[in-house]
Amino acid sequence: MGTLRRTLWEADVVIVGGAVGGASTAHAHVTLGVWSVLLERTADFPELNRGDVLQPLSLSLFENWGVLPLDRGDGRL
Repeated sequence: MGTLRRTLWEADVVIVGGAVGGASTAHAHVTLGVWSVLLERTADFPELNRGDVLQPLSLSLFENWGVLPLDRGDGRL
């Protein structure tokens, strides 16, 4: 069992989980001026072998956020 640490933060929103959904939500909050805390239980993300799909609406959000193009030239983002 890990060590329990107590930390005090002030935030408008607490986001639990730093994967694609949590990180995207945190980024959106920053652009809106919403003070958020993003909590993730792991220190790093290992290479995941899974088949996530980016829907057209998601791609337009990424484009608006200025994080596209992400094309690696081999069909993967």
